[in-house]
Amino acid sequence: MQKSVLLNELAKLFDQPHSAKFFLEDCGFNLTRLRPPFGEMTAYEYWYYIAREVDSGTLAGGYNVLIRKGLERYPHNQELAAMLAENTRITENNGAGQEGPYDVFISCNSKDGAVVECIVNGLIKEVRVWYYKNDVAPSTAIVNALDRILNEVEVTLVLLGKNGKGAWQDMEIAMAVDQHTRKKMAILPVVLPGATIDDLPLSLRQFSGIVFGSSTVEAVVQEITGALKKGKKH
Repeated sequence: MQKSVLLNELAKLFDQPHSAKFFLEDCGFNLTRLRPPFGEMTAYEYWYYIAREVDSGTLAGGYNVLIRKGLERYPHNQELAAMLAENTRITENNGAGQEGPYDVFISCNSKDGAVVECIVNGLIKEVRVWYYKNDVAPSTAIVNALDRILNEVEVTLVLLGKNGKGAWQDMEIAMAVDQHTRKKMAILPVVLPGATIDDLPLSLRQFSGIVFGSSTVEAVVQEITGALKKGKKH
């Protein structure tokens, strides 16, 4: 991500004190403590000032929060969508923070966030993971990024829970099945708590999967990791 591109986009979208204030509060900034002097700066200078605060660790989640919250308000913004596609992947541990190739693509519904995060945080200790934290509106930039990543990974892990399919999952599953047909990319469905095997789309029922059931997250992560290490034949 080029910081200057993000700052320029934020300066265009939030170029007035009141809109910037509400946006930053939504992102989690404590403006009572910060008090940036918007009226004495151009919009870009103001966002450059905010970027210095982000760099100092003031905002938990950093620039990803600004990108995701910006997309919630402007879901068709191409610049933010492109930055999200490049920047919202799990990077905390081991190989997950390295540039590709990635091993696993995670397809999930963001409404199942808590259990999904636990599974992903367990997996990134073992494999390189590509993972979206948010559902966002479709855009050409993100579709192209998904196509590139799905062409690269060895496995797509499809997580389905009580909230059903997320906004992106129909497309992700279709693209994954196409990659399986063309290059035998493995697909591993995982049925989360609150769902059953019958909730899987018909296109996924041909693949062996894992049912969470009453298992612990640690047990499920271990089972998933074991399946990935077994030649990824699911």
